[in-house]
Amino acid sequence: YASNHFWLDVDDAGRCHVGIDSFLAELAGDIEGLEFATAKGTHCPGLTVVIHGLEWPMFFPNAMMIEKVNHRVRTDLARLTADPYGLGWLFEGRELKDITQAGLLSGSDAASWQRAERDRLASEIHEMQAPGCDGGVPVGGVASLLSRPDLVCVCQQFFGTIGWLPEEQ
Repeated sequence: YASNHFWLDVDDAGRCHVGIDSFLAELAGDIEGLEFATAKGTHCPGLTVVIHGLEWPMFFPNAMMIEKVNHRVRTDLARLTADPYGLGWLFEGRELKDITQAGLLSGSDAASWQRAERDRLASEIHEMQAPGCDGGVPVGGVASLLSRPDLVCVCQQFFGTIGWLPEEQ
């Protein structure tokens, strides 16, 4: 997992898939739009998602050799949130040795991080005192309960800052 809520799966032959994780999928509830910023070549996979009217650019932090994107998710956006680790994958390609997996979390470290992220989200939302948020654990689609400024704040905190672009590798 990347710290901005992308996942990476690499098989023994070095073929890999990248997508958004269940944390982002659950927070969004529904993703209203998707544009791929990178489609082929050696790049950090990038896209813009639309979450409750907010266009948010996101980049997987490490480069890979992108061979194709999952165009089916553009016509069936529900795949992103209903099955983010399966039918909702975004990019397919080849791993770049010592680059694509650099700095990512896996195993028990990833599980602990995911739990901490859910706790951090609950804390952030409670501090906002968002209408409809009662102090419990955030439910799927909580983004729809946030004001636009609060949603921007949450996206900055968890998914990266608008205007940030990774270096080409």
